Amino acid sequence: MFKIEETPQYKIIVIFGIKITFKKKPEKSYIDKIVWWIPIKSLRNAIREYFISVNNAIVIIKESNKKIINLNSKIEKDKIEIIKKIDYLNSVREKDKIEIIKKIDYLKII
Repeated sequence: MFKIEETPQYKIIVIFGIKITFKKKPEKSYIDKIVWWIPIKSLRNAIREYFISVNNAIVIIKESNKKIINLNSKIEKDKIEIIKKIDYLNSVREKDKIEIIKKIDYLKII
């Protein structure tokens, strides 16, 4: 008999099969909440554009920081891999040295 539905744009009320639809007001951005009181339209628009450009710059800086952090973590992973490979190469060289020394000692005995 009575039903209320909500979508992002509308609020729908159904009473005894009669459907009543209300359109919701779109939410104001934080910039509009700041500049609504400025009476001169050109000044209001200039301030709005300034805040939008600052906001875009902040978003770009945050994305750049994320890329730098990801790059730093990748560099650290690569650094660890390189250290492991160097350790492996050093261990192989030590083994080769030991084998060579053994062969030399064997040849001296003969």
